[in-house]
Amino acid sequence: MQITKYTPLSLESSSSYFNIISFLFLSISFYGLMNLLNLRIWYLAILLIVATFILTYQFFWINKINERQNFLISVLMSIILVEFFWSISFLPVSHFISGLSLAIIFYVLINILLLHFLDKSDKKTVTRYLAVGLICIFIILLSARWL
Repeated sequence: MQITKYTPLSLESSSSYFNIISFLFLSISFYGLMNLLNLRIWYLAILLIVATFILTYQFFWINKINERQNFLISVLMSIILVEFFWSISFLPVSHFISGLSLAIIFYVLINILLLHFLDKSDKKTVTRYLAVGLICIFIILLSARWL
């Protein structure tokens, strides 16, 4: 193997993509369990806290963020995403739409926080992430079939 063919930051970007895909599948599964099996939201919220903490901690660890900051921000992200999970669960849409909406929120939050920790955040970049995330959620909810 030639070291010169290594693409810089390829491990970080592939980890980011796998985290988003994993979170998407997990959130769709949690909403599906809630809708189809009538599981209580508190049980699923505890599972979501654990899953979000692990995915967020791994994401920031792979991007070489300080351990103390990583732990605190992973706990904070878990709490914020459980609140979004709870609020999205009241929408009368399918579990696919709910899970995709939560995954978009996860994507936007984790990338804004990463830019903050890498000291690359500016008003234009944060506004762009928030605008694209809100537009995607708005389009998804407008095109969704409401139950």
